[in-house]
Amino acid sequence: MTLNTYCLAITALSMMYLAGLVYRRASDRPVNKLFAVYAFAAALWVTTNFLIMTATDVAVARFWVRAGHIASALGAVAFVEFAWVFPASLHYQRLRWRILLLCYGLLGASVAFMPQLILDLQIRPNFVEVTYGWPAVLFLLFLVTTLAYGDLILVGKWRRARGLQRVQIFYVLTGLALAHSTGIVTILIIPLVAKTTTASGWGAVGHIFAVAFIAYAIAKHHLMETSTALRRWVSYALTTVVLTAATVLGVMMLRLAGNYEFTISDIISRFVTAGMLAIVFAIIHRVIQARIEAHFSRQEHSFLDIVEEVSQRLGRTLAHEEIYDLVTSIVINTVRATSISVYGATEQEGDGVHYRLYRQSGLSETRASVPQVLASDDVLVQIISQELKPLYRDNILRFRPLQEARPLLEAMDKLGAEVVVPIKWMGQLSGMLCVGARENNQMYTQADLRLLENVCGQIALLSRNAELYTQVLNIKELFEMILRRMDSGVIAIDEHAEISVFNPAAARMIGVGESEMLGRSIDQLPEEVRKPLEDVHRQRRVYSEQKASIRQPSGKRVPIVYSISLLTDVRGEYRGAVMVFNDMSVQEALQRKQREAEQLSLLRTISAGMAHEIRNPLVAIRTFAELAPTHFSDPEFQSSFAQVAREEIDRIERLVEELLMLARPIQRARSAVDMNALVQSVVLSLSASAKAKGVEVSFDKAPDLPTTLADDDRLRQAVMNVLLNAVEATPNGGQIRVSTEHITQADGESAIVIRVWNSGSSIDEGDLPYIFDPFYTTKAHGTGLGLAICQSVMKDHGGMASVRTDVEGGTEFVLTLPTIRPTDDEAVPALQGGDFKAQ
Repeated sequence: MTLNTYCLAITALSMMYLAGLVYRRASDRPVNKLFAVYAFAAALWVTTNFLIMTATDVAVARFWVRAGHIASALGAVAFVEFAWVFPASLHYQRLRWRILLLCYGLLGASVAFMPQLILDLQIRPNFVEVTYGWPAVLFLLFLVTTLAYGDLILVGKWRRARGLQRVQIFYVLTGLALAHSTGIVTILIIPLVAKTTTASGWGAVGHIFAVAFIAYAIAKHHLMETSTALRRWVSYALTTVVLTAATVLGVMMLRLAGNYEFTISDIISRFVTAGMLAIVFAIIHRVIQARIEAHFSRQEHSFLDIVEEVSQRLGRTLAHEEIYDLVTSIVINTVRATSISVYGATEQEGDGVHYRLYRQSGLSETRASVPQVLASDDVLVQIISQELKPLYRDNILRFRPLQEARPLLEAMDKLGAEVVVPIKWMGQLSGMLCVGARENNQMYTQADLRLLENVCGQIALLSRNAELYTQVLNIKELFEMILRRMDSGVIAIDEHAEISVFNPAAARMIGVGESEMLGRSIDQLPEEVRKPLEDVHRQRRVYSEQKASIRQPSGKRVPIVYSISLLTDVRGEYRGAVMVFNDMSVQEALQRKQREAEQLSLLRTISAGMAHEIRNPLVAIRTFAELAPTHFSDPEFQSSFAQVAREEIDRIERLVEELLMLARPIQRARSAVDMNALVQSVVLSLSASAKAKGVEVSFDKAPDLPTTLADDDRLRQAVMNVLLNAVEATPNGGQIRVSTEHITQADGESAIVIRVWNSGSSIDEGDLPYIFDPFYTTKAHGTGLGLAICQSVMKDHGGMASVRTDVEGGTEFVLTLPTIRPTDDEAVPALQGGDFKAQ
């Protein structure tokens, strides 16, 4: 076998491999199917050439020559069918045209059966010499017309095509040109010039160019842009020319030197020379390619420069409208797109997320608008939401299944989009960038697609930043509006103790201008406000519901209640404090009026009760006084009069004493009181009357009960009144349980609790609100001052009395008394009324 036959075998196998590869790439595409047929037919034709070149019998060689004509006719017909559907038609040509083409192909193949086709055939060393008859002219005419028709179809499509399809057709035409050039040189030019057909066998080898270029155009996902491919081919061609010229020059110099016989060392030197030439080839090719690239790309920006420029331009704005305006400008000017539409996700509705058109630009007159809203069930939205990858129209045509490609292409046609790039955030689709065809019908390169993806990433990030910025502005406006409309004063300081927030209410209460205090030190604030803020700033303590009085520059006093809290960041580090305070002038006026009304009501109640309680004994005394003139000499009358007068006067005296006790303030000097001992003393004093009634009294004292500063006599009277009320209310045979307890209240203060429970009695729900009112009683005899005195005593000590009924089938009175611990080195003076506070 010769080098030619080896090349023919390799070419045939390569064509069959490419046929199978392209068919498997997208077996449902007409383009892929017809290419497989065309490549297989071409492989058969190359195979027949191989069999002709290796034949040793004339008859066998004649058979393979005729078979080669049939294979080439089949290949020509398959090429025309391929040209009809290439580059991305989803449908075959109409049936009648295919039938006509097939008939024409059968007519051309029939030439192979004509006896006059081969006049003479001789097997020569390394080649077969064939003399053809007149039918060969007919077959040549058939091939020329068929292949020329296919070429014209592709040329016409190339003129009308744009983008990637234009590049695909370019590669196919380039491969055909190389194949045709190889055939013309080896089959026509060399025989005419050199008068020999020894090189004719190489014509079939050149057909590998057409098959390889077509396979590349169909099966390759990312094609090289034509300008880039041309520059590389030119660099390779120039490199080859340079080395060829150097080699020819070297051979000529050897010949001029005379006859030269090669030895073993010469062979080794040839290998070394070949290696050196390969190195030289790589260096020269790199230099030439760099020069060509520099010449062609002198006016172009690099991809990284463009990305940097895009990032800088987009990074200067946070407004949605400006972002979309910049995006349209950048895309149109950078990748030279003819149109662009930007869609963004709207709020989620019942049927899913919708995508609204935010900006469109560059649409042609034939397509004045695109859909304003894309629903979540739109096929384009569904696919791009699932894949989150760019959709390139030409790649959809080439690689996706037909049942998926058709609706996708229809959806992209509605948008006038050549490329749809997802705008994604946190793994979710937040919008789409729909880019139309490129100017001058050029294809989008991988650099263009990467740039579009980068722009979409910038859009997603900046849109999110714009949303957050808008939210911050809205929150800031809302915060400022709330601060301005608040009746409460708000003062915030930072970690440097400078005032950062000072609302109008604070300015009004302090009596200064709002702008005068912002950014100033807290030293400029009134002492009543400054001191607690300094404590918080220095000691990190907080205040809650504290009272104070601010003195304004005019001298007016404004009572306030304030709270101060710390301001910390997410790491818990101190960042300042905020003080909120309220003007209590109106509240205090209302409280004064309320107290006056309560006092007036109490005065009326007491007056009515006193009038009622005093009138009864006075009526009895008056009755005896009126009878005295006529019955004074009666000894019995005198005795009765004296007894009744004393009893009624004693009754009035007791009433006056109770009234004095109700109104009496606590002692000015307090003493430490052991409440366990006090309660136990009261229990013992009433145990006799309780036993006489058959009532059992028990006392459960707390072991850890602290002493407290209090008025011993008045507290004793309060406990006595409650316990006496329990003895009177408990039926015969009942029980009374008395207990003490030490508790910590909700505000953290210590307190003593005294509980008095008695069985077999209850208080009507309607009587509960008035049980501690003066002169309110449900007993047949009594003034109704006992429980009122108890409540008064407890309030004077900062405590309170309460009652619960139906507790375990009885009634429970609870006396709560704050614990006031005595000091070691000073006496604590008594406070008046409700000002008695726990420490």
